[in-house]
Amino acid sequence: MFLFLGIILDTFEAWGLISTSSTNNVAPSARKIHDVVQMSRRKTPGSVKYLRLWRHWSVLAIDGIRGNLKQNLPHPVDEDGFQELWFNLGVAADIGVMPSFEDAGARSGYAMEFFCRARLLADMLIDRQSLPEFMKLELDKCFYHDDTEEKVCRMGSIGGGPGFDFVSAVLVSIFNSRCKKPTSIHALVYDYEEGWNDLVDSMSMSTADALQVDNHFCRWGGRCDITESLSHENNRNLEKSVPDMDLWVCQYCLAENSSKLRDDKFVFFTDLLVAAKEGAIIIITETTPRIWPDLIDALNDIPGLDFDVAFPRAMSGRGKKGPQLALRKQVGSIVSKEIMLESEKYRKVNMMHERSLRKGFARQVKKVRGAK
Repeated sequence: MFLFLGIILDTFEAWGLISTSSTNNVAPSARKIHDVVQMSRRKTPGSVKYLRLWRHWSVLAIDGIRGNLKQNLPHPVDEDGFQELWFNLGVAADIGVMPSFEDAGARSGYAMEFFCRARLLADMLIDRQSLPEFMKLELDKCFYHDDTEEKVCRMGSIGGGPGFDFVSAVLVSIFNSRCKKPTSIHALVYDYEEGWNDLVDSMSMSTADALQVDNHFCRWGGRCDITESLSHENNRNLEKSVPDMDLWVCQYCLAENSSKLRDDKFVFFTDLLVAAKEGAIIIITETTPRIWPDLIDALNDIPGLDFDVAFPRAMSGRGKKGPQLALRKQVGSIVSKEIMLESEKYRKVNMMHERSLRKGFARQVKKVRGAK
């Protein structure tokens, strides 16, 4: 009876219906993580069974990295500071003005609590059925590796402290690999707050330790400011790396800077796409799609700039399901009427949000359960 129950539990865990590592709050071993990867190689990429196994494996892997990082934080978590930062992030997304990340203890809290951001991006990249053809084509070059030659994907992470984008790319590379040597992820992280640099190092080391891999690295690239042009002094290090990057990721930075971004017609992102190499992908995620129309308009206003656009969504069943933004620089591409119609829907979302702000909407601190 107990043996039969154990078999059922093991099966449910392998399908991703439960996760014993999460419920027991114990970081899984690297051996267990790699055993599941071996199982993935017997599944068809993109199939239902493949995605079920991915859900289970990504939970194991993230639990392992998070558990390792907890032991290697450069600064202890300041819970009060993190709660204040969390609230300020919500306010910033509402009004479009960036909060401060100066508190090192709050940054540590952010690093521990927001691994859902690594999962969101990874879920989007792994779910091939939901991706447009241009993304499949370019992501295959980055992540799908089935030969003996060494392969490298160079990624730039914008506003990427503490390194969640890097974690996402490593997870996808390892799980998708059809051979013993997955594509190496070489990531540079840029952020306005330079205090993230030590956490980026810790995230890189924890990822390597938890997954027992040595061919991926994540390094601090320097300061960047998405509200300024690419040639601005704060973006000099990033500008130098643009021609070499295969993939750019910017997660949850636009809403909290939307006021200045709109004033300057998204000059950073228009400059970035102009300077990017042919075929480069830019993925931008956000809590709301209301910013996408203005960014697409700004890109369309650049003479001679051809690009593809899509609004991919993360796989259903886990976390946020809203539309994100993917761009590819490609000569001869034209933004389709269907994309522009979808963009107009998001413009209406923005109009409703601005109407709420004019009526006096203000985010409130969450009440403590049971308090009067």
